[in-house]
Amino acid sequence: MTLTSETRAPVGAREDLFYIVDLRPEWNRNPYVSFWRPNDAGYCYALSWAGKYTAERVAEGGRYYTDKAWTSSKGPGRLFTRFAVRCADIDALGVAPDTEGRGRIDGNAGPVLRQSGAMRNALRRLRYRPKPSSPPTKARTRGLRPLAVSLKGGAVMAISAEDAAFMDRFDGLYVGMLDADELETFADLCRRGLLRRSYAHPGGLLGLARIERTPLSPDPVNPHAKEA
Repeated sequence: MTLTSETRAPVGAREDLFYIVDLRPEWNRNPYVSFWRPNDAGYCYALSWAGKYTAERVAEGGRYYTDKAWTSSKGPGRLFTRFAVRCADIDALGVAPDTEGRGRIDGNAGPVLRQSGAMRNALRRLRYRPKPSSPPTKARTRGLRPLAVSLKGGAVMAISAEDAAFMDRFDGLYVGMLDADELETFADLCRRGLLRRSYAHPGGLLGLARIERTPLSPDPVNPHAKEA
């Protein structure tokens, strides 16, 4: 079944619940799409066994419930592999499981979502996007406690934990590898003078820009450093 404006459930109800979809690439050959069980306790195919999570829990969980990864060295790049989708939207796509073969489930529990590239793309389009707690133009707040970071030159600036992690993770990568949300964060950090586009590399001759720290940006965090 394909969701359209006529078949999709109304959006915005406070009582909306969500399934956590897990599309890790190594599971692409499984017969069905995998979902998280209740209370983050394992995985399942049958929606009758899947956990239902509130919008508040999904938003507070951040990357624990919403993450993306490199799905293929030849593919489109980083895709969402773990995310929430409204139960009503998922339920509309469910079908009965196979009664024999590798698609058989104990007790014929269902419904299930059959694994396919088209199904994965459809689920990504239905991905729940939690509303930020602050206006979109203030991407640096994002509900996180700011960190007082000493910048090069002696200045001090409040930088969110998310922004610091963004700089550590994407420094040196090509700007064209970012998705829409990441481009918004990158543009915000450029406006604040912490990141910039660099063409001082071989790919720059082809017009490819890399993400580069500015002299104002803090030094990268050493994940192996021990606190005193």
